[in-house]
Amino acid sequence: EINKVTKCIFRAGDLGARGYFQGIWPPFIGSCFYRAVMLSTYEASYTHFAKLPADDAWKVEILGGYFPRPMVFASALVCSVCRSLVESPFEYAKVMRQTDATWRLKDIYRGLGMQTMRTTGMLMFIFGPYDVIRQKRPELMSNLFRQWATTTMICGASYLVVWPLETLKNLGQAALPRAGAGVAERVTHLGGFAGLYRGSGPGIIGGGFRNGMAMVAMANWQKLATQLGLRN
Repeated sequence: EINKVTKCIFRAGDLGARGYFQGIWPPFIGSCFYRAVMLSTYEASYTHFAKLPADDAWKVEILGGYFPRPMVFASALVCSVCRSLVESPFEYAKVMRQTDATWRLKDIYRGLGMQTMRTTGMLMFIFGPYDVIRQKRPELMSNLFRQWATTTMICGASYLVVWPLETLKNLGQAALPRAGAGVAERVTHLGGFAGLYRGSGPGIIGGGFRNGMAMVAMANWQKLATQLGLRN
């Protein structure tokens, strides 16, 4: 049986190019807010830890510095919670519009738990390798193209790892197969565990590209902020 999401994809194709832009405004507007919140809260948390003494436990190097420091995971956790609180209503509206369903104000935080889990995993897999590369392989960040290529690959790999949580988050927000369904019921609805990676190709490519661009923006803003003395 073709589920509701698949039917909407085919219906979007029937509408031409315009059909594939259904639901664009919630994520477009939302991304302006939640990415600003994500990057600013990560930077604020990271800067707080960076000011601690060099021998502080939060800053200790693990495996010679080739494993993310505790301060990186803590900063990623802080910004993932902040981002999820801002992003969830927009993601909910986007999913409902993409599935041709009506969204309701009282349900804007439906699926928040799964969204927070997805975002936390995603950002830890992004900021962790990013910080290691920045500390140990700075030549990979020596110009804009290398920054973009490196961070895009990191972000794409992160999306590959957490995509099952992205799928479960979307099902929760769309109330599929029903509101309040458990993980096992949703996996069954998808036709098994392989269904958790449904739509992963476009999602991983898109997630890698847009988050890679965001990381490039953050990296260069950090340099500018340091030069202006805004991180003191």
